[in-house]
Amino acid sequence: MISKKKHDIIIRKQKIYDEVLFKAVSTRKASPRSKSEENPLFSFYQYAILEHKCTHNYNILWMTHDGAGIFSCLTTALWTVLQAVEEGKICHEINNSFSMSAFKNEQGTCTWEQLFKKKSKSEIESIMSVTPISTEVFDHHSDYGTIFKNKLGPTWVKAYLNAYMSPSEALSEKASFFTKEYKIAELNTIAVCYRGTDKFKEVPPTPLSKYFDTIEELIEKEENWQVLIQTDQKQVCEIFLERYREKCIYIKELPVTTGRIAIHNDQKACGNREIFAENLCAMCLALSKSKYLITHTGNVGLFLALNSLLAGNKVIQLDLDRCNK
Repeated sequence: MISKKKHDIIIRKQKIYDEVLFKAVSTRKASPRSKSEENPLFSFYQYAILEHKCTHNYNILWMTHDGAGIFSCLTTALWTVLQAVEEGKICHEINNSFSMSAFKNEQGTCTWEQLFKKKSKSEIESIMSVTPISTEVFDHHSDYGTIFKNKLGPTWVKAYLNAYMSPSEALSEKASFFTKEYKIAELNTIAVCYRGTDKFKEVPPTPLSKYFDTIEELIEKEENWQVLIQTDQKQVCEIFLERYREKCIYIKELPVTTGRIAIHNDQKACGNREIFAENLCAMCLALSKSKYLITHTGNVGLFLALNSLLAGNKVIQLDLDRCNK
């Protein structure tokens, strides 16, 4: 006997698979095609379906991971691209019609290109001609320095972000606004990412005292510094503001909560879901311009770390000693 939760997941995934197949096939029927054109082929992965359009040798990654935070969805897309690479396949396009539902205003639509630029088939193939050090799916609760340097490799990380997560014009403008408005690159910014709400279910949180000790070690050797606290937990933000006063800032465009419900599951807190998604991704890009990043261990921390390490900035990862406990 399987649990009701697992049963519901299986039913939901089968429904998504059916919808992907229908959407892919109906799209092809709607367009004039050569009589000799083959039907699309599909590869099924844990978090996505890869559709292969035979005639054009073109692969679309249909994301199926849903009901999670935006960075969790982004992690599973990265994992699937890695799995495809291991099989000698290149993903030419990512479609989130069946994923990231908490971050779109109309369900069933693809909002990927609102956040990230669409690259041509030839551009993708040129950019992704490099190979990762390892195609093994990494644990997002492991050491980010090791993932960056020894598992994926800086060259492949740069290629992946360029191919699939190069910011759209709107996202780039928002990230530039955050960077300038909060003087992230102008000052010696110590960016702190603390994930609250329901994160404790995944990883027991590191005490705030550890964050403060780490910050104060950095302050001792820096002038013209500021602390930027990025958290979904209002109480944590207030503690940082009380401790560092005028030297502490936060991105006001991102919502906080006093409860334990993730903000993407709270319509009132997140407001316009697509603006919320844009602000979250812009935050990630802006914070990667900080001289120092102190981050929790989780999906948000992963993308903050990859972008920060690629920019040559220092990353200090907490929670590692608390993972898998």
